[in-house]
Amino acid sequence: MNRLRLFTSLMLVLSAPAFSAPTAWHSLAGTSSIGWTAHWQGTPVKGQFKRFTVTGRIDAAHPAGGRLQLVVDTASVGVASSGLTRALHGAQWFG
Repeated sequence: MNRLRLFTSLMLVLSAPAFSAPTAWHSLAGTSSIGWTAHWQGTPVKGQFKRFTVTGRIDAAHPAGGRLQLVVDTASVGVASSGLTRALHGAQWFG
C-alpha cells in the first residue's frame, strides 16, 4: 500500500502546474496578428503587419517584472490598396 500511495503522490506532484514558474510567451505563426486603423482625410484605412515575432517571459506572481519583446518586419506592412501599400514601403514611411 505504501508504494501505491507514493506513486499517487508523485503523479500528483508531477502533474500539478508550476504556478511560480515564469510563463514563456511567443507569437503563433498564422494565428497571431497585428492590425491597425489610420484615418486619412476622414476615411478609416485598415492595415496589418504580416511578419512579426513576440517573445518573453511573465511570472504571474510578479507580472511587473515580466518582459515581452516585439519585433516587427516593417516591409510586411500592407493595406487593401496596392497604391497605398507602395507608399507605405516608400522613404517617407517604412522605406
